[in-house]
Amino acid sequence: MSGSQPIARRVSILARLVPSVSYALAMLGAALSATQLMRVMEAIRSAEATGLAAVAVGITEADLPTIVALYLL
Repeated sequence: MSGSQPIARRVSILARLVPSVSYALAMLGAALSATQLMRVMEAIRSAEATGLAAVAVGITEADLPTIVALYLL
């Protein structure tokens, strides 16, 4: 049976869209987080006298979109 045709299986559109949407959501969260983290680093550079607590709060706020996107997956 070397010349037999493979069996065509039907795949729903929803089964194809769900992984794409989940990957896009994670990518969007990571991009937003990276943008906010760049703003935090710029603020730290311009302030020059930023305490450790302020840095920790800024990084925590910058990571929030990624955490939310991963929880939604």
